[in-house]
Amino acid sequence: MATRDNAALSIIRSVSIVCMVLFAFGTAFITVSGFAVHAGVLGALDDSPVVQGQKAQIAPAENPSYTLAVFSDLHVSKSNLKMLAKVAETIKAMDTVNEVAILGDISEEIGNSEERTLAVETVGKFGKPILAIPGNHDVIYANKLKANGKKARASAEVMTSKLKKFADAYDQDDIRFSKKVAGHLLIFLPIDALNARSIAAISGESLDFLEDTLSANKKMPTVIFAHAPLEGSYKVTKDQALSPLHAASQPAERIAGILKKNPQVFMWVAGHRHTKPGSGDFKSKLNKVGKVTVIHVPNVTSGAGWCMMLELYKDKAVMRTYDMAEKKFLTDYRRVFRHATAARTGNEAIKLPEKPLDPPVLPEVKADNDDRDDNSGKDDNVGKAGNADGTIENGLKNTALIKRIKEIQIAIIQLFLNWLKMF
Repeated sequence: MATRDNAALSIIRSVSIVCMVLFAFGTAFITVSGFAVHAGVLGALDDSPVVQGQKAQIAPAENPSYTLAVFSDLHVSKSNLKMLAKVAETIKAMDTVNEVAILGDISEEIGNSEERTLAVETVGKFGKPILAIPGNHDVIYANKLKANGKKARASAEVMTSKLKKFADAYDQDDIRFSKKVAGHLLIFLPIDALNARSIAAISGESLDFLEDTLSANKKMPTVIFAHAPLEGSYKVTKDQALSPLHAASQPAERIAGILKKNPQVFMWVAGHRHTKPGSGDFKSKLNKVGKVTVIHVPNVTSGAGWCMMLELYKDKAVMRTYDMAEKKFLTDYRRVFRHATAARTGNEAIKLPEKPLDPPVLPEVKADNDDRDDNSGKDDNVGKAGNADGTIENGLKNTALIKRIKEIQIAIIQLFLNWLKMF
């Protein structure tokens, strides 16, 4: 009898060990899959829209709470009206687009009455509510060119008049404004500094508005829209047409100070430099300035046009690039910004044994690319509401994932060993 009992116990232990191993590795697999999908490690699917005849539909993996189509530097003129007609037709057919933002330089060159009228008529064909801010070509130049064909700076009086006419033309109460949608704060800043040396200068009044709005919404993930990008968000070379003084939003020092005090700001969206997909600056590690990722919005020419599509969800923001000529989204440029609530796994309550076994040896896994510059569709992550506490800054690292798997495996193995001691 003793021999049979010992044999039975031996069988039970063998079966238990096999079950333990299978259970541990099964749990590890589920954990890896969960983390991978959650952190974007598995990459992005082809999210091009479904096109039926003339009607293009946005086809994201999920349904966003709010979608904003973003353009800049349309420079509406007879030369690109044909392309802009295609843009208007495409945007009008996208049922999930709630509004269209145009970040300045809507007018061709000097923003006089004739140019402004053509711009408003063209944009009106988009078939969506318009959120517009003025760029340098809309407001800072005199209404007539010089005798030599060059532009002249407008006087403070003329520029003030043009700013008001711009707001009226696009049926807006002011040239600077904000709105809250889908748990996010969107702030729109104009080029409006009078008598400024820089062609990309934001007035003190608008920056005061920015500070006040941010101070009142410290915990809300925030996206700022401006005509020009942040200084340092692109590579500066000697042969560039514009120096940083004119190419980046000014005054750069004050803007940087405001952003440093407000870590809820995780994205700055701007045009001005005509940065196109495929260029070195369109998606680069330089786009990250401090805690803020700068999205460069392309211009629209006679032969090409792109739209940046901002999709807002409760726990994240997604930025995609749509090619008007190719009639599809460019998946290499998809960026995802997850907020802190999206990083919680629900496993925080798991308690480990006081004296756990030595952890199993697992293969080393290289950490994710911190700068998110590998065109893989991985996430640009921000901390708590874009917070600088770095809760999930630069993404969930694979090393942290491996550590979590080890902890779960140790806990499971210890539970089985304690159970076996009862036999």
